[in-house]
Amino acid sequence: MFFVLEVDSRYVHILGMTTNPDGRWTTQQIRNLAMDLGDRVDEFRFLIRDRAGQFAASFDAVLSRVALPYMNLPIALEEIARVLRHGGEVWLVFQRFAFVRSELMKSLRTVNAQHAVFLCYVILNGLVLHFLGRTFRFPLNPRFCESFQTERGIRRALARAGFADSRIVEISPFIVTAQRA
Repeated sequence: MFFVLEVDSRYVHILGMTTNPDGRWTTQQIRNLAMDLGDRVDEFRFLIRDRAGQFAASFDAVLSRVALPYMNLPIALEEIARVLRHGGEVWLVFQRFAFVRSELMKSLRTVNAQHAVFLCYVILNGLVLHFLGRTFRFPLNPRFCESFQTERGIRRALARAGFADSRIVEISPFIVTAQRA
């Protein structure tokens, strides 16, 4: 049985059962959960799991892709560097400007002004990340800290957090790998 427990509410998501779980199966289950949660996925802060073989690298990549764009990236990268051993490698999945632009266009077409204002903040925050390697919280709701990412901004934020040898592995999706210095 594969399940996820929300500690705050003690709600259990039963994701599935199989006699032979493998990496492909667990990755698909976590993708399904991410889709089911929608906007609530950013409420999840920690993942505790064992090192069993059914948790493939793609499982971690799904969670990274879901969570990282919605975090204060410099702080998240510092925390990753803190817990990662020296010489350890991290793989991260980010969202590019094109995603935010398409969401903004949808919001403008449907006259969703509140969401359009938020997406303008995301664009501004992405530019701040690109040029300064930092981000700031959404002034109208300090719980939110979201940005789009560029190669330059991510490289700068990774270096500031203590990572070296960052490489762009894939452009779409935007996958970056780096080593803890």
